Amino acid sequence: MVVQVSQLVQHKDPLTFVAAIDAARARVPLLRAILVGDGPLRASVERAVAEKGLGEHLRVAGYRTDADSLLAAADVVTLSSKEDALPSVLFDALVCGKPICATRAGGVPEIIEDKVSGLLSPVADGPALGESIGRVLNNPVLAQTLSAGARARAREFSIERSVGRTIAVYERVLGAAIVGAIHDN
Repeated sequence: MVVQVSQLVQHKDPLTFVAAIDAARARVPLLRAILVGDGPLRASVERAVAEKGLGEHLRVAGYRTDADSLLAAADVVTLSSKEDALPSVLFDALVCGKPICATRAGGVPEIIEDKVSGLLSPVADGPALGESIGRVLNNPVLAQTLSAGARARAREFSIERSVGRTIAVYERVLGAAIVGAIHDN
């Protein structure tokens, strides 16, 4: 099962997700996917699903309160954004140890190490994203490798590590300010 959790808005580019599932279905005929989220593009997404004959393969689920459970059940987590700062759904997928297939939008490459904790595709390239999804679903060794990489990468973003890095920045800045004040006197 392929899961994407995102708002159905322009910068999340859910239509690229639909195109990716269509492309991946050629490699994995029994593919099942779920798109969790709602927004102004929902009608366009549902129309694209119908036009591509993906009704049996891709469910547009709308807003769900159990999105974390769906991520935990996924074989692959995707994100098809055109623009994104640091999407929290990818942090959740890392913690769950899920292979991730995402676009190189915004801060995504800062979270996902290509070919280590996930596979990155060009922005707005549904066939390339679908190729990545198919590779992961058809290659259990690759899926396991990316899963282990995701778990390892999740530790880089732990709260303890973030707090330690923030304290180090404050110490460096405050230390420089104290040294500067001493030299000014």
